Amino acid sequence: MRRRSDGNLEFLSRVDTQIKVRGFRVEPAEIESAICRHPQIAQAVVSVYEPTPGDKRLVAHLVPSNGTATSVKELRRFLSSELPPYMVPAAYVPVEAIPLTSNGKVDFDRLPGPSGERPELDDAPVQPASPLERQLAGIIGAVLGVETVGAQDDFFELGGDSILAIMVVSRAQEEGITLSPLDIFQHRTVAALARTAAGSGTARVITPRPADAEPVLSFDQERLWLEDQLVPGPAYNVGWQQRLIGPLDLDVVQRCVRAILLRHESLRSRFPTVDGRPVQVVDPLPADWRLRIEDFRSLDDREERAQRLMAEEVGTGFDLANGPMVRCVVVRLSDTEHLIGMISHHIVADVASVGLFVRELGALYQAGGDPVRAGLPELPIQYLDYAVWQRERLSGAELDRQVDYWRDHLAGAPRALTMPTTAHSPGQARGGRAYGRMSKADTAALKELCRSLDVTPFMVVLSMLATVLGRWAGQRDVVVGVSISNRTDSGTESLIGSFINTLPLRVDLNGDPTFAELLDRVRDVALGGFAHADAPLDVIMKRLKVTRDPRRTPLFQVMLNVVDVPPIERFGDITLGTVDAPPLPPSFDLVFTTNEVRGELDYVLEYDAGRFPADLMDALGTHLGRFLGAAIADPGRGILDYPLDEPAGADTEPTAAASPAEAGVPVGAKPTDDANPTHAAVPTPAVPTPAGADPERVAPVHLAVAAHARRSGAVAVLDGTGGWTYAQLDRAADRVARRLAAREDGPVVVVRRPAVAFVAAVVGAAKAGRPVSVIEPGGDVPVGSLVLDADSTDVLGTAPGPRRAAPTPPAPTPPAPNRPTPSRAPTGRCSGWA
Repeated sequence: MRRRSDGNLEFLSRVDTQIKVRGFRVEPAEIESAICRHPQIAQAVVSVYEPTPGDKRLVAHLVPSNGTATSVKELRRFLSSELPPYMVPAAYVPVEAIPLTSNGKVDFDRLPGPSGERPELDDAPVQPASPLERQLAGIIGAVLGVETVGAQDDFFELGGDSILAIMVVSRAQEEGITLSPLDIFQHRTVAALARTAAGSGTARVITPRPADAEPVLSFDQERLWLEDQLVPGPAYNVGWQQRLIGPLDLDVVQRCVRAILLRHESLRSRFPTVDGRPVQVVDPLPADWRLRIEDFRSLDDREERAQRLMAEEVGTGFDLANGPMVRCVVVRLSDTEHLIGMISHHIVADVASVGLFVRELGALYQAGGDPVRAGLPELPIQYLDYAVWQRERLSGAELDRQVDYWRDHLAGAPRALTMPTTAHSPGQARGGRAYGRMSKADTAALKELCRSLDVTPFMVVLSMLATVLGRWAGQRDVVVGVSISNRTDSGTESLIGSFINTLPLRVDLNGDPTFAELLDRVRDVALGGFAHADAPLDVIMKRLKVTRDPRRTPLFQVMLNVVDVPPIERFGDITLGTVDAPPLPPSFDLVFTTNEVRGELDYVLEYDAGRFPADLMDALGTHLGRFLGAAIADPGRGILDYPLDEPAGADTEPTAAASPAEAGVPVGAKPTDDANPTHAAVPTPAVPTPAGADPERVAPVHLAVAAHARRSGAVAVLDGTGGWTYAQLDRAADRVARRLAAREDGPVVVVRRPAVAFVAAVVGAAKAGRPVSVIEPGGDVPVGSLVLDADSTDVLGTAPGPRRAAPTPPAPTPPAPNRPTPSRAPTGRCSGWA
């Protein structure tokens, strides 16, 4: 129950009906309702069983509607579209009727347990042929609770899921068999897994470090440490804040947090510098440690003060050398309402660690702060053990092999994503957010698309993100950073720490593929990246000699996180509510995160508000959601054919999208209402391709400019001296394209200038079919690139007709027009501002 502000009591749920499985609390009634929506099921009861002590699984007892047993394979597929993975039962038991007690309640004692028999599959079981196959079949059978596992049985059709796959990997590694969760997704049968394991290297079993081991940082920690040295601040803060409703026992909360800090060395670590290099020091927890508790009950503005305090906690950075690396605070608003927050630096905790912290806190709170009663066994290893092991394992030929893959993968990749942006002001970064949500029906359709095309939701989201960003930037080659968990080694599943590596996945949009064809490309890219996911990003950048630039992150500027962290709603009799945490300055220009919650896919776009206006990012968020929904509904269309904007009118037939690049908004400048007055879909009529240009690689920006030039006299782009209409911009771009067509083939680099000529250079390079990237004044020029700089070279010719003055501020006298020409750039740097 919860007391509402009007004094009424709101019924939330019965605590005693909840089931805790794998650290998550679920309502059996919600699962039973989903099962009964299947047309062949009349009744269902969901409960917990333990194939081995302490290993809790969900089991569904089913009463068929027609008296015949339903295919478990078909039912599991149905539930996968209705429920998140952690709520899909692991076992199914058909019964003639649900047994009841004398007072009409379900008699759980009389329900039969799972028999351990192999589920009905399409083919009869094939006996494992080799000792390795028999060993793997035994491991899978033990994890799934199935007595007989055939050599050709599909792991997922037997009842496996992503969490159970990690358990299989851990048990295999304990027995000296080297596997990864990716292996199970790629090779789903025992026979295929045995072939993979037979060709793998040494086992990945982590053991406690020697007493004299060097206190090293893991590769990911070293990268985060270096980022903090370059740009200190809260960009790499991670954490959790929630509202607690109910009679909270603060003494118990303090014991719980203390137990977690004692349990995980990473939360007591700091990173001083010794002989010029960072080391990892684990401090003991002070005997007088106390949880920070603020009492605002007597304040009239307690809610505002509490929210301000929480915002300060989120927005305050950490001293990596002196610590501590985690802050916890509880704010008392009333006797039955509190705010709680845990903030740490990413160097000691990743997002999965935050979820682990919250789950352990909930288990400890219900056990009075006692780890034994909470069912938390002693950890076999600590994070520093992992760091020492990783440094020893990733070296020599194995590291060379992994890095060589990324060297080939990133050869010729664009250095930056040329998104529309305002002028960048270093040191003034601030965060912004745009939110979206897919309906249950669309989320279910997403899962069905994944099954039909043999891809994962991650691959669909990556394809969508790369396509929309490519259309906005006018690029056909997009690199997106992707976080991947390295918790594939024995002992890391229950460990708080930074186990994330970041992969630069490159998506090729050339050739105008259909979305289904693009998914095929992205599947290959993702699987190739996952197979070489041990290569640390920092090592890749060092080996590839990537230059760090404080104005942008190297290799990629957009980050994708596809997480599966279900919300935790209760701690015993305490209900957890939400707290609106302020957006932090992101560690990348854009961070796109998705998470499925109660059958709906939530997504959030975090951005640097110092670079991107809020209205522009709201439009981008809308375009991402609209494209995803359209692509799921019809994956057979070309990726440029999906509309991003609503039609301008009821009679308008949407064709290509109106992204900023496609609608004539200049790359590298903030869109204005004059630049895209109708904000409508832009048709793409046939435009002659310049001689020598490859039609497959022509970016759509010049097509949109040409279309606007024929139908509108609106101003396309403004600078401090005036503006050009679309027709003037189109003529200037023609001049650039003709000059470039006469030059040898190769990429084009355009120097960013606050001038309309800069935009003409970008559009003209696209019209010439050249790969184009934008650099800042003084930036490095890739070897072999043609450089267009409106301040110093002669490409644009004379100004294309009279210039239209900007409405505000009053335009000064225009300078004499420059006459640029392209020239082969020497190795070195461009000139600065003229």
